[in-house]
Amino acid sequence: AQTTQLVNEFGIKGDLADMFYSFFIKFRNVDYFARYTPGRQTFFENSGGFDLRYDFDSLQLVRASGEYIIGGFYRFGGYYFNKFFTVEYWRTQSRPAIIEDHYFGNHFEWRNNFATPSSDLLKGSLIYKNKFMRIEPFASVTNVKNNIYYGYDQKPAQATGSAQLLNFGLNLDLSLKNKIFWENEAIYTQVSGDSEAVNSFRVPELFINSKLYYGSYWFDNKIYIMFGVDGNYKSEYFAPAYNPVLQQFYLQDDFLIPSYLLLDAFIEFQIVHVSIFLKFEHINQPPNNGYFTHPHYIGQPRIFDAGVRWMFFN
Repeated sequence: AQTTQLVNEFGIKGDLADMFYSFFIKFRNVDYFARYTPGRQTFFENSGGFDLRYDFDSLQLVRASGEYIIGGFYRFGGYYFNKFFTVEYWRTQSRPAIIEDHYFGNHFEWRNNFATPSSDLLKGSLIYKNKFMRIEPFASVTNVKNNIYYGYDQKPAQATGSAQLLNFGLNLDLSLKNKIFWENEAIYTQVSGDSEAVNSFRVPELFINSKLYYGSYWFDNKIYIMFGVDGNYKSEYFAPAYNPVLQQFYLQDDFLIPSYLLLDAFIEFQIVHVSIFLKFEHINQPPNNGYFTHPHYIGQPRIFDAGVRWMFFN
């Protein structure tokens, strides 16, 4: 298959006192051609949108944005932020992807007429911060209706009903004399709702990121040096399998991805706009063992990595 697109976007933006504004219109033409299927297909997406932000002061702001595509597809919402809490809401109604609607190949063929998927996200958090600690517990609920997924037969399907993804999380950052830092994020996820819709979502119940490092300026404040360890943990779950022909993930219940803790050690040197890093990935890999990211796809084995990042701007 071959897809080409042409996008033209026009708009205005600027500042009015303490308010930032942006308004735009967008014209997007998509030309889709698949071998062995009759003719070419052209999709027109004409849309308009806005982005507004009002800064009450440096510690408080409100923002709203949205975009509407002719045909009944849209995304709009916003959030409010201050030093004590945040709250945000987003509503989305999206067009199914081209490959989900129709496909013809050596191994698969389908033509679908899916209903429009939609979702509502409501999220909030509380914030406490002092010179040694920043703690932010948060919670969110996402209601997804008419979710499109790839089923056990590796073909796209649409779940009847809706599913609710409930997340509880905690961001916890600690610092000691502004030189030793410990940054943590933990998320617990529970999925409920109609059975088919619930089954279409495969996410680990517990997800944790943690990073412990030393960071400080050396050599008369000319070089900023960081070194430490970062880790990632995911609880066991039946992760979707991957089909390389379709380049899509599909449901499976035969291969359980075990829970696993992955640790990397790193050191980084920052000199103005240049960053040089050395990284020893998967330092906790057991002998002749490892982990899987998806069924039959192994994760990164122990390896030494090095690189340079150079940002060309002032």
